[in-house]
Amino acid sequence: MKAKLEKGIWVTRPPQGYDIVKVNGERKLVINEEGLLIRKAFLWKAEGVKNEAILERLKALGLKMIKQQLTKTFKRPFYCGIINHGLLDGKVIEGQHEKLISYEVFLKVNDINEKAVGFNIPHKKENDYLPLKVFLKCDRCGEPLTGYERRKKTKTKVLKFYYYKCRTNGCKCNRNAAELHQLFEDLLTTLQVSEELMAPIQYEMERFYEECSRDNVEKEASLKKQLAVVEKKIEDAEESLLLKNVTLEVYNKFNNRYQEERVNILKELAECAKSISNLPEALKKTLSFTRNLSVAWRSSEATQKEELQKN
Repeated sequence: MKAKLEKGIWVTRPPQGYDIVKVNGERKLVINEEGLLIRKAFLWKAEGVKNEAILERLKALGLKMIKQQLTKTFKRPFYCGIINHGLLDGKVIEGQHEKLISYEVFLKVNDINEKAVGFNIPHKKENDYLPLKVFLKCDRCGEPLTGYERRKKTKTKVLKFYYYKCRTNGCKCNRNAAELHQLFEDLLTTLQVSEELMAPIQYEMERFYEECSRDNVEKEASLKKQLAVVEKKIEDAEESLLLKNVTLEVYNKFNNRYQEERVNILKELAECAKSISNLPEALKKTLSFTRNLSVAWRSSEATQKEELQKN
């Protein structure tokens, strides 16, 4: 087993996203449908999407994972073609299996994890009371505001008060959280869609969607042709490797490029294929949400509030 591992051949059960198949009597690891979704997760993470949002997207696509599982997945170098195993005595070997992602994406994702606020730190309950941390900027120096908790003991209980403050030394910007939350809700109220604008906005959105859909038909046909060309290249590369017309190094170089092209095309095809079964009703629900932004923000959990603030 050790000898095979040292050659880059994974001999045990592969991680999630891979299947074991036999090609001309040889054992091979190939990326399955779950693997394509895990690849999407890596790419989303590299773009800066938070784990909670990634889990929701994966769930919508049919892949359920928990947060701890996703974090472990992002840390596995196997997905970028690197093998590490207890039998290798600390050495890392370039694997012969198909890479799910590039080494650069793997490094970027894990760099994001390490630099993320709160990385490896348990979620603090106070975040639920200070959802505008970092989002709000100091009106004096422009730096993001942080937050803190103050406690006051009474004869019967301990009262908790929350504040936002500027992180710049010497800056005295310090505000009561409840007051700032109310100001933020008042601001959201000014952005809400009024009742008389609901119908005309919905009409324009329906027309825009129909126009985009027409363009998608032509785009989808073009993408399918591109996909057929790329899949033929992948097939030809595999055949060349099996016939020993190319080295494994050359095969990996071109196969990784073709696989990346294939994933990008599939991603665009998936966007083209998206359709809304009841467009008017879906738009009505969306617009109804925009009529109650302040209420939606106030009643949401911290993570959802942060997502709403970004949008």
